[in-house]
Amino acid sequence: RDWSSDVCSSDLLLFNDAALDDLAVQAHRRVDLTLLTALDVPWQADSLQRDGPHVREPVDQAVRSLLSQHGMSWLTVSGLGPQRLAVALQHVEVALKRS
Repeated sequence: RDWSSDVCSSDLLLFNDAALDDLAVQAHRRVDLTLLTALDVPWQADSLQRDGPHVREPVDQAVRSLLSQHGMSWLTVSGLGPQRLAVALQHVEVALKRS
């Protein structure tokens, strides 16, 4: 897993440091499909790296903004439970048919 885009958005928000943006963009250009999750599922602590529900929207906006600035597209996965999974799988299926 390449964590550069995750680190990038956190560095920008927490430290006002965009030094990793170029690395994140370069790494991200290697992927064929980007799925971003909608913020329609209640926040839940994962005991790893999440700072709290108050950073959800700013991090989401930072990631979407960086992708937009570099002309990178994404698809949004929304819904709950099986519906969310079905949306993600549908996006993947369409992408595989195109490749």
